[in-house]
Amino acid sequence: MPSVTLNSVLGCSFVNVRKLNAARYLHGTSTIAAFPDELLSAIFHVATHDFHDCYDAIFQATTISHVCQRWRNVSLSTSSLWTVVVLTFPTHHNQIFRTIDWLARSRSRPLHLYMDFRDPAWNWDEASHCFGWKNMENVMRLILPYAHRWQKVELLTDTWAPIFTFLSYTSRIKSTPMLQDVLLSRCNAFFAAKGELFHPSAMRHPVSWFGGGSAFHSLRRVSLAGVHVNWTNSGLSGLLEL
Repeated sequence: MPSVTLNSVLGCSFVNVRKLNAARYLHGTSTIAAFPDELLSAIFHVATHDFHDCYDAIFQATTISHVCQRWRNVSLSTSSLWTVVVLTFPTHHNQIFRTIDWLARSRSRPLHLYMDFRDPAWNWDEASHCFGWKNMENVMRLILPYAHRWQKVELLTDTWAPIFTFLSYTSRIKSTPMLQDVLLSRCNAFFAAKGELFHPSAMRHPVSWFGGGSAFHSLRRVSLAGVHVNWTNSGLSGLLEL
């Protein structure tokens, strides 16, 4: 589906004016119920992509699909509504089930993955964090089969283990043709304190992410905060932002 803007929606409405008039004549209504499905689909797309907040995109898509049976049918057939995948701490079962649904409904569309596993109640002890490498491993097993559709990946954590797991799993990826943006942040100022050694030491070795960089074809923007990779085999070239 091409990029949808308000102007294109308005243009679509002119194209479908005959259908609207016919529906009004037949049903005696001028409400949104008279809109053809393709116009509703375009409006729904704008409604779910007019936000910079990923949570809003999830909320809008869910709300639209629960208004009535017709809206649900149209929304479920509009794959662009379901392209933003949000996973946060703690990862309850409902998040996992929602992600499975979103991945299926988005069909072949490019995906925006937003993962925030920070714990506001964390006590700054690396080993005690409730979201560790095993939790991240479960997430990676869920999203890795769709790596060929990743367009933007954002990962925020308190500790190194989840990021190390992400890097390790992505090292197996051979191709990410749609990937343009990667943002990884270890949101923990303590590890950068003067004289502080890297923890955990068993995970200090750099990883050659994304097949040693060979998986990148469209990468344009990279942001790494508190994250190191194997710079020799990073594939970081031709970027617009670093």
